[in-house]
Amino acid sequence: MCLKSPVHNFFTKLTFIVNLVNASSKRHDQLRDAQASIIDDLIANNELETGSGLNQIGTLQRVSDTRWSSHMASIRSILKMYDATYSVLQSITKEGNYSQRGDAHAACDAMTSHE
Repeated sequence: MCLKSPVHNFFTKLTFIVNLVNASSKRHDQLRDAQASIIDDLIANNELETGSGLNQIGTLQRVSDTRWSSHMASIRSILKMYDATYSVLQSITKEGNYSQRGDAHAACDAMTSHE
């Protein structure tokens, strides 16, 4: 019997979330728009510093290999875009087909769980 480590479970969930949000160009556009809106709000409220090269919208980084630097890039991107990612997942729970809604609901639960 092979038990999966908590680290393996974490990256399995992370990969699931990234793949779900980046599954289509429509969702990718939703993610980019949501992140741009969040950045605009933070700048308008003087909660975010502006300057050359700052506040780039970016995208979610996929875990592409087994190197820790790849894993850290994925974690940083999901933390940086947490609110936008959660917003896109919430829209999928309302607008997606039956399977997509279930996957998005599971991804939302994974993002908000404290395991």
